[in-house]
Amino acid sequence: MEKNSESEFAEVAIRLFAFYKRVATKNEGSKTVSMFPCFTLTNADTGTDSSEPYFEEVEQVSTTALGLNMLHPEAKRFLSSSVKTFVLNKHLREDITKKSVWKIMAPRWVTEKQKVCWDTFLVEGPEKKPYFTVRIDHIGVSYFPTGVTAICFDILPAFKLTDESAPLIGKMMVSTFNQEYPVQGHGGGKRGVVLHRIFDNEQKDKKLQSVKNRFGKNADSGVMKGLLGEEITLNEILHSLLGNGYEFLMGDRFVSSIFIRTKGENTAKPFDDTNHTDLIRMSRGQNDNYLPYSEDCKPGGRYIINTFENVIFSLSGEGIACWVKPQHNQIFLKSDQFKQRFDTIYLQLLLLALHQRYALVDLAQQLSKIELPRLDSDSLELLRERSIKLRQQRKDVADFYLRAYFRQPAVLDNHQVIYQKLQDVLGITNLLEEVQKSTEELDHIITSTYLHEQNNQSIHLLEKIEDLTEKQEYSAQIERTLTLVVEVTALPYYTYSITKAICKLFCASHQSKPEVVLRWTENWPEWIAIFIALAATVFAVTLTFIRYKRMKKKEVIILEGGNIGIIL
Repeated sequence: MEKNSESEFAEVAIRLFAFYKRVATKNEGSKTVSMFPCFTLTNADTGTDSSEPYFEEVEQVSTTALGLNMLHPEAKRFLSSSVKTFVLNKHLREDITKKSVWKIMAPRWVTEKQKVCWDTFLVEGPEKKPYFTVRIDHIGVSYFPTGVTAICFDILPAFKLTDESAPLIGKMMVSTFNQEYPVQGHGGGKRGVVLHRIFDNEQKDKKLQSVKNRFGKNADSGVMKGLLGEEITLNEILHSLLGNGYEFLMGDRFVSSIFIRTKGENTAKPFDDTNHTDLIRMSRGQNDNYLPYSEDCKPGGRYIINTFENVIFSLSGEGIACWVKPQHNQIFLKSDQFKQRFDTIYLQLLLLALHQRYALVDLAQQLSKIELPRLDSDSLELLRERSIKLRQQRKDVADFYLRAYFRQPAVLDNHQVIYQKLQDVLGITNLLEEVQKSTEELDHIITSTYLHEQNNQSIHLLEKIEDLTEKQEYSAQIERTLTLVVEVTALPYYTYSITKAICKLFCASHQSKPEVVLRWTENWPEWIAIFIALAATVFAVTLTFIRYKRMKKKEVIILEGGNIGIIL
């Protein structure tokens, strides 16, 4: 659809977000191209093959183009320096975004409203099944320092809209692309919305041959199958573009943003109750079969915000919807300028908030993988490993809080109001508190269990020491008993014998005085020997007891010191 800078044509544009956690692979290296799988590109002129990654990094991101000049320095620095931006490979970009139109079967609830939008449908087959057509305008990837990876699809209707049909088409597109999105395993099967590329009859063969010549060696790629006219789903496209190195972080659907613009009406209230209800449905990815609660559909409530009288937003956990009804003289709203503002600053704030949500979801998942310790069953080594994991978890939580969590990122009030409401509906503050509290609780449990187990092992070691001490004391007691027996029995005998021998030597040395020798021999030697033997025995036994008491006192002091050390 062609339009000039002041086009008054109705407009609908949606962006779908899917969030993953990058899972590092072995021998991956430091090059960013290895983050994504590659396809084989055949040079049509030379026939040579080259390997190309599906995404290429944007080296220098324009802060003005992204609207980052409307953010405070911390948020601006984070999005411009820490977040890596990737776009679809240039060799694929034109084929997917410019040359391809995709048809999708229209849901039944829309076909019942034939008067409004029947002219926009393609009718095929004998059953006259209705289809609507779309273009994939952009596919990009944002890689955050937390490892969280966001891939987004910009999808536009490939047919003309009217002010009457635009709200219905918006609901149809956002609800259609959100149905049956699998929780895990984003490859294989035909679950989800089926897309089928359509061609002009005159150029079909030429376009198919061009795709085969360049991409024919990628027969297993879902993207290439789609370009060749086979039926594919967004799940197959995701699987081709990302490969197996990513872990899905979401539920059963995309997060969506939708922008809708219709002609303003000269009324006091540009938006009526029906518009509010449709806006809620679009933000939640719901069709007309859902009846939102009436209180949720009131402006100024939890979900609907008027930033201006004729610019209204609806915010929910499933996505964001913006509806603009410009007046005749509001060039900024009528032209592409406000749409560009929405695509930059508003979607950057949405991306910032969504990253916070899914980074916290990832942190919560990592926390849940740390097993709770079991008393008296887990070894100290196992507890130490869990403590190391938890220490890394605490570092990651602190890293997130300091680098990626923002309360006031926007400069202008109308942007900041939207961001604060996004944080509210996405439950970011509650998630952060839950992760922080869970980390602290698990840290307390693991630390206390570790100390308890360490104390148990210390007590067990002390019991072994006491048992060994008792055995040593028993051996020492036997040794002391034997010593006493020897001292009491052998010492008197040897002392007596030695004393008597000395007396004999004394007598032999005084043979010239027989009267002295006779007197010593008959009266003194026996008594002297016995007295000396008894005195020596008493002295030896007394000395043994003194030494025993000193050793016992020293052992008690050492044992008491060990107990105090274990308690501390």
